[in-house]
Amino acid sequence: MTSADANVSVEITALRKTFNGKAAVDGVDLSVRQGETLVLLGPSGCGKTTTMRSIVGLEDPDEGRITIDGRVVFDSSKRLHIPANERGIGMVFQSYAIWPHMTVRQNVQFSLKIQKLAKRESDERVDRTLELLGLTELGPRPASLLSGGQMQRVALARSLAMRPSVLVLDEPLSNLDARLRERLRIELKELHESLKTTSIYVTHDQGEALALADRIGVMHDGKIVQLTDPVTLYRRPATQFVADFLGATNFLPGVLATGKDGTGCGVRWGTDDGQSAATVQTTCPMRGAVGDKVTLSIRPEAIGIAAAGGEPAADNTVEGVVAVASFMGDHTQYVVESSAGQRIQVKRTGNDDLLERGTKVRLTLPPAAVRVFDIEGQAWY
Repeated sequence: MTSADANVSVEITALRKTFNGKAAVDGVDLSVRQGETLVLLGPSGCGKTTTMRSIVGLEDPDEGRITIDGRVVFDSSKRLHIPANERGIGMVFQSYAIWPHMTVRQNVQFSLKIQKLAKRESDERVDRTLELLGLTELGPRPASLLSGGQMQRVALARSLAMRPSVLVLDEPLSNLDARLRERLRIELKELHESLKTTSIYVTHDQGEALALADRIGVMHDGKIVQLTDPVTLYRRPATQFVADFLGATNFLPGVLATGKDGTGCGVRWGTDDGQSAATVQTTCPMRGAVGDKVTLSIRPEAIGIAAAGGEPAADNTVEGVVAVASFMGDHTQYVVESSAGQRIQVKRTGNDDLLERGTKVRLTLPPAAVRVFDIEGQAWY
């Protein structure tokens, strides 16, 4: 039983799974393209792990349909459930799942016994995979003597040696320290660029998702709330939840003041009645009526900051006082107490002179960097 689209490696339709009457996955539709890395990103309990386990075959969904490389592996309407070991998927787990009594080479070769390869072909494939992952010299070493990073490489090698049609990685870097996570993140990116294996990567770490993904599906309450490339996701979040989850951002309450349908709009910001501070002009099209309550969002790194001068305030500027100044090496983080009473985060890179605590400053909010969300938390585009 096959599906027609040759450019789609994994396709999920109307997937639903409940536990104790609560939907863990609630009507998920998803297509993973051939050769791409798709990241499922979200907080604990959002449904990403249940979705992943359903794809692999470790979970039996209540409803839906899953195809892998055109082959239907699950269809609730036909009561079809192909076992996990027959789906052609390689798995890399958070816990490594390495056999400590075996050597590195034996761990990698063990996965090929399932495929019943001839010894010569098996040996050649193991050799190539160990070389690819930089593990050749560690081949004879007992797995019990490996570091965390080495064990994760072995787990990856074991899956890649099977030549899976799809590689699924479940929080593979979460047990490693920060420096090692950064290093392996780069190695995973380079590996994917080399192999172009279709990959589904599950994580709660926004940095990993942005660094590794061709596309990111953000999950919340069992649904995919936005699916797009990393740059678009970060700069144009579809909901207030996505904007908040993707990284530090400032949310400022306001009231819609000016604008026309399909063009930029202005918002009186500062309090939710719009009586404080100035007007912020945005490039977001007006989707409501003057007087509607809205929320502005802008990333800390998008805000300009300078010591306040004598010039009068203008649109898209905010007066305030530095409450916190933290030098972080490659950037400086500020918290500015605005004249309207909000605390606004600002992040500046480069060699600018440090603005001390108590300095009066003027913040500049570029119109194109400001997002507008309605009272339901939906973005205006």
